Amino acid sequence: MSLIITENNGTFFLNGNINAETSKLLKNHLESLLDQKNQITINLEAVTHINYNGVVVLKSIYNTALQQNVTLLIAGKGHKEINGVFGYNKSA
Repeated sequence: MSLIITENNGTFFLNGNINAETSKLLKNHLESLLDQKNQITINLEAVTHINYNGVVVLKSIYNTALQQNVTLLIAGKGHKEINGVFGYNKSA
């Protein structure tokens, strides 16, 4: 399955898989947004699978956002692959 990126009221909704095939497109798209906006919200609710490549891209975008002083919000649940990378836990 491909990855579809849509925007609604400033939130970017990802739908599909984030993998080796789609992660480059995602990275390019998000990097261009970092140059245009001071806050980006990404909703992962409709992402069906994230592999290592996808996690690396999200972490890279997160680090770039920090360097550029852009607020990056990642919304959605059920992706334990991401939780470990960003240090989220259920006790918070």
